[in-house]
Amino acid sequence: MYKILISFIILTLLFAVGIKACSNDYADIYEEGILNEKAYSNKSRQSTQNIEIKQEQTEYDEIPKIQTEYNASYEIPAPLTDKPEQILVRTGYITSYNNHTKNANWVAWHLTKEHTDGEWSRRGIRYMVDEEVEGPRQELEDWYDLTLPVDHGHLCPAGDNKWSIKAMNETFLLTNMCPQNCELNRGDWEYLESRCRGWATQYREIYIAAGPIFYSSQYQTIGNNVGVPDAFFKVVLRMGKRPSALGFIYPNDSQSLRLDEYLYSVDEVENITGIDFFYNLPDEIESIVESRSNLNNW
Repeated sequence: MYKILISFIILTLLFAVGIKACSNDYADIYEEGILNEKAYSNKSRQSTQNIEIKQEQTEYDEIPKIQTEYNASYEIPAPLTDKPEQILVRTGYITSYNNHTKNANWVAWHLTKEHTDGEWSRRGIRYMVDEEVEGPRQELEDWYDLTLPVDHGHLCPAGDNKWSIKAMNETFLLTNMCPQNCELNRGDWEYLESRCRGWATQYREIYIAAGPIFYSSQYQTIGNNVGVPDAFFKVVLRMGKRPSALGFIYPNDSQSLRLDEYLYSVDEVENITGIDFFYNLPDEIESIVESRSNLNNW
């Protein structure tokens, strides 16, 4: 009887140990399953994030990844064949001047981070006749006794030329001026100029061209037949590894809109103005950046 009791106790202990081992094995399997599930979940989440990032980058990935050195010709549009053009080279910009409208066709400049600020002020600088112009030109008296609410509208802003007193002075040549609605000049157009300086600071350099738009030969004038533009354009290019461009058209009036409401692609601005911008870009880059205009990428 004693031997039977001892055998029963031993069998009971062995059975308990087996149950515990099985329980531990099950716990290990369960824990491993949880870890695998977490790993799969994290991997799935990471995969989803990668897909989202990839979708955001798709637009950029189509653009050849290049790193360019400064090329002063990027901002200069192609030569014009359908209107008068005299090229005038200044310290901070280049102008294509039209002696029929007595406005620039375009003004172009390369704006670097270093040129977004400086010690020189526009205070006390007077508007000046551009003596280099061949043929009819704006004169100081054209701006006397104005009957329209227009300002001397800088195309290349004085604010982009504080880095040099000579560059600052040359922004006050009348070849850099267009009759621009006072509210536009002091409001939305000035805001765009400020944004451009911000982009130049952010990306270290940008390329800009700006000018007037005349939708027909029937336009208002001031003084001795100085044309008052119907609108203004500005196109902006950044290079680097992810080139991108923006186009803008501003009606020459007093309305005030959000920046994106003036937004166009460079292709659209080219169709309206008849000017070929950024034509010195490699063709595969030009075709992509000029067809798109997305402020969210800037």
